[in-house]
Amino acid sequence: MLSDSNLEAEVHRIFTYRGSPEYERYLKSMEDGFEYDPFTDGLIGLGSEAVPYILDYYLKNSEYWRSLPYVLGAIGDPRAAQPLLAQLQKYPHPERETHIIIALGEIGNPIAIDVLRDIVQKYKDTWALAAIAQIDDPRAKTVLTELAKASILPLAFRNEVLTYLAKFPSRKIRQLSRRGKP
Repeated sequence: MLSDSNLEAEVHRIFTYRGSPEYERYLKSMEDGFEYDPFTDGLIGLGSEAVPYILDYYLKNSEYWRSLPYVLGAIGDPRAAQPLLAQLQKYPHPERETHIIIALGEIGNPIAIDVLRDIVQKYKDTWALAAIAQIDDPRAKTVLTELAKASILPLAFRNEVLTYLAKFPSRKIRQLSRRGKP
């Protein structure tokens, strides 16, 4: 395990590598997409201890709006949820939001449930719906149940909600899911 100063130095080294000519050559050599990215995989490999340093870069450098939510989601540290929620509200943009929403689901911190529910209701966003379903908290089940009963949502969308609800152990929810409608 690295000490705090060594961990911070390693995070800095990885961020410095990202802008290097060597890294750019590596990216250009990739023909069929990213099977291994030394930038994101290197940060993920540092684990939860690196989250404060990764967040520091994320909050100070807008160029990382796509890759760092992915990294933070893969690490899954609940401390990243609040800063990601703040970025979601500060910079509304569909593509940026999608990366953050996916990360919030992977992190699984219940503080994201209300914001994700609002996004589902306002935009009919299936990524936000999937993120709620990933959060292992009784409130997630309650919100999904409310969404399944919401008449403002299209039927196909309610059916998707029911699919997510089926993962929760409840006889009533399984019955709703089998019927395909609330």
